[in-house]
Amino acid sequence: MGSAHARRRRGTGELMTHDIVYRGPNGIVWDLYGPRAGRQGAEIMNHVKGLYLPPRKLVLTRSANQRGATARKVVEDERVVEMVVSTQARTGREHDDVESLWWQSWSHLETGRLEVDRGARWLDVQLLEYPDDPWTIHPEQNNYLEHDMRIVACNPAWQGGTRTTPEQTGTGVLTFKVRNPTDLTMWPVIVGDGGGIIRIQDGLTDRIVEIPHPLHEGWKVFTDPQQRTLDVTSGLPLWPDVMRGITFGSPLPAGMRRSRTLTVEVQTEATVRVELVDQWIKPWG
Repeated sequence: MGSAHARRRRGTGELMTHDIVYRGPNGIVWDLYGPRAGRQGAEIMNHVKGLYLPPRKLVLTRSANQRGATARKVVEDERVVEMVVSTQARTGREHDDVESLWWQSWSHLETGRLEVDRGARWLDVQLLEYPDDPWTIHPEQNNYLEHDMRIVACNPAWQGGTRTTPEQTGTGVLTFKVRNPTDLTMWPVIVGDGGGIIRIQDGLTDRIVEIPHPLHEGWKVFTDPQQRTLDVTSGLPLWPDVMRGITFGSPLPAGMRRSRTLTVEVQTEATVRVELVDQWIKPWG
C-alpha cells in the first residue's frame, strides 16, 4: 500500500488519501497505510476485512405456516478486523528487530489503538489469535514476512472522542444545546455536582426521567440503558436500588447536525454539563 494508494479527487489535481496507524500498548507506533506507510518496517498489504462496516445482522423468526419471516431485532457483535501485514528491512538483523517490535506491540489482554486519518477516529483492539502463517525457509534472502493478522474490537463502533457542553450552575431548569453529527444514535451522559432531586429529559421527547434519590455530591447519569445508570463520587452503590426500573428510552438520532435543546431540572443549586460521545459505523465519511 503506502503512498502508491494515494488518489486524486475527481475533477481536481488535489491529492487525497486516508491513513491507518496502530499504537501498541507498549507505546510503539506503526504507520500501516497512507503516505507514511512502512516507515517502521510494517505495512498493510492488499486489503483489510472488517474495517469499513460493522458485523451488524438482522435476526429473523419464522413460524411453521408463515410465508416469509418476521424481523425481530438487530444484533451487532464484536468487530473482527483481518489484514495481511508485511514486515521488511534492509538486513536480516534489522528484520529480526522489526519482527520483535511488531509482536511486542500486540497483546491478547491489553488494548492497542487502530487510528485512521491522523487520529480522527479509532478502535481499541486486541490480538484475537496468533496467525498460523507458513514461515519462509530462507527469510534472510529477502528480509520479508507476511502475517495474516486477526484483531478484535470488543466495541465495534469507531470512536471519535467526547464533546462537552459548557457547564451551567443554578437551580430549576437548565438547558443545554446538543447535537449528534455521527451515523449512530447517541446516549448523552449527564454530569453534575449537587442538585437534590434531578429530572432529566429523555432524549428529544417530552418524557422526563426523575432520579428519586437526592444527590448532594458529584454524580454521573448514563442514559444508555446498556450501562449502569448512576455513579456518585463517594462510590456508594446507589445504582442497583435507586435506579431499579428507571431507564431512558430515547437516544439522540443519528445525523442530527443542528443543535437541539436538552433540559436538566435540579431542586437545589448544582453545576451540570452534558457529555456527548461520538461513535461511528465507518472509519471515515
